[in-house]
Amino acid sequence: MTDLRHVTEDQWREALFRFLRHAMAQRRVDYSDIAQPPSFAGEPKERVALGNKVRRSMYDPGFFLALLAAIGLPGVTLEEVAQFLPKEAAETKAGDS
Repeated sequence: MTDLRHVTEDQWREALFRFLRHAMAQRRVDYSDIAQPPSFAGEPKERVALGNKVRRSMYDPGFFLALLAAIGLPGVTLEEVAQFLPKEAAETKAGDS
């Protein structure tokens, strides 16, 4: 497993946003598809507000898990998200090895 301890919180947020957008695109799901019940934990969400929240990647674990379920992902690994790290994190990772 790659050593990911040097990755900053901001880099993880960017990677998580990229990962989620990729997962949504693969499943042909957009924010309007998951904003309304039953897709998103039974709580209606504004499409724009949901998109902004995902873009910031600053939410609690419950929101993240509800989002995974709404997208149709059974789970995610750290390595899957790490594939979407910004270029500068990947360069640092390669330089540290």
